[in-house]
Amino acid sequence: MITIGLIIDPLSTLQVEMDTSLLVVAECNQRQHQVLITTLDELYIEENQAGAIWQKLNYQYPTDNVLETTEEKFKAPLNVCDVIFMRKDPPFDTAYLSSTYILDYAKTDVVNSPAGLRNANEKLFSLRFPELTPVSFISRNIKEIRERLQQGPEKWVIKPLNQRSGEGIFQIDKNNFNTKEILKWSTHNENEFVIVQPFLPEVYKGDKRVFLVDGTPIGWMNRLPPQNDFRANIHLGATPEKCELTDRDIHIIKTISPELSKMDLPITCIDIIGDYLSEVNVTSPSGIPEINQITGQKHEEHIVDYLERRIHQQQDN
Repeated sequence: MITIGLIIDPLSTLQVEMDTSLLVVAECNQRQHQVLITTLDELYIEENQAGAIWQKLNYQYPTDNVLETTEEKFKAPLNVCDVIFMRKDPPFDTAYLSSTYILDYAKTDVVNSPAGLRNANEKLFSLRFPELTPVSFISRNIKEIRERLQQGPEKWVIKPLNQRSGEGIFQIDKNNFNTKEILKWSTHNENEFVIVQPFLPEVYKGDKRVFLVDGTPIGWMNRLPPQNDFRANIHLGATPEKCELTDRDIHIIKTISPELSKMDLPITCIDIIGDYLSEVNVTSPSGIPEINQITGQKHEEHIVDYLERRIHQQQDN
């Protein structure tokens, strides 16, 4: 029997109908795999071996109440699992960073790799490919940011480096009298770095989310931002719709996939606005429920297929 361990957020905080991790759990259970779950708070190192406080999760989507499908908690090393699937949502804060150091001590396979998670900031990874991404400026110095705004277009977007789901993202006008206050709030009074990019009006036509497994696109959707907003995040009310991958989209995927593979980041999703790569999501790639909804397919099957292949490869070695 295969045992798959997932590191996720507490079950009580998950939005079941929008949660990719729970679809993966349900697919694993359907295949008669054992699924164990844990959280960052339950990770530890003892006698130089990484472990966790686990719960077995016997969840079936959509019939079960997820809070009623767990068994009694128990303490065990991480290698009680054949593979660990890291699915903790951002923010990528010091606790998240520390968890990757603990996972370095796992005596079993971890997907995505702890080192890859540390080195691939979701807002900055795309800068490795300047031909694919908008011109970007990263700083926490408000004076420097304001000077940079004056050198470009009228409208800009400012994003925190370590948040998720559109949190903390603002559109700013370079000459708006509120710009300084927005920058003070975004940088936490110059304590946190932000990324500033020209605003892409193409976002009103949608932000394309493409889910990648081992460099291969397995599902995609266009996300239309809600009325009176430019942020095309499902959690903020964006509407998913069917779309096609363009030649430019495929070029972007082919360009970044070797780097993702090199960093051992096989489960990812990317966001594309117009012709530009906007973000690369590596911590807890999402969107499978919505892609399933608009296509009538079960794209989580591809994720579990990959985990099974990964386990078998490790066993063969």
